[in-house]
Amino acid sequence: MRRLGIPRKLATSPLREMLDDADYLVHRFAIGILLAYFSGLFVEFEGWSSNASMIVFLAVYFLSLWLGWVIAVQLTEPKKLASEATFK
Repeated sequence: MRRLGIPRKLATSPLREMLDDADYLVHRFAIGILLAYFSGLFVEFEGWSSNASMIVFLAVYFLSLWLGWVIAVQLTEPKKLASEATFK
């Protein structure tokens, strides 16, 4: 089976899983940046000041980066083995 032209050996390797996680993270960051941009634009065009627009943009931008980072850490956290879990 070839997935997007990637040989089978690479499609199931740990490198491929890491690249998939990075791809997931980049897409979530891009969605967050677009959300921040359009929310700031909305605030500015609704008649509020450009200062309020900048505050909203920065708040949503850094919130999306933080949330994307938290999700990425949870996705890439090493899996615990059953034998390790019983020793605690």
